[in-house]
Amino acid sequence: MEWSALADASTLRRLPSQISHATTNGQMAYDREARHWTIEIRFHHDDGGSQDGFLILTEEQMAELVDRIRSQESAR
Repeated sequence: MEWSALADASTLRRLPSQISHATTNGQMAYDREARHWTIEIRFHHDDGGSQDGFLILTEEQMAELVDRIRSQESAR
């Protein structure tokens, strides 16, 4: 197999920096038909940039997350 690209680099795309962490704005919705939760999140990159996205959790994953949060809060 042989690869080639235009000499002007117009086909090259910038690679994003690594994601350092994600935060939520508190917006979430439950989809009864699909039986999953959607949480709006923002990915924060090492270079200071950010990107909005979604975290989609099954009912079981959401229950596990809530349990973990509660157990950490009670341990304080």
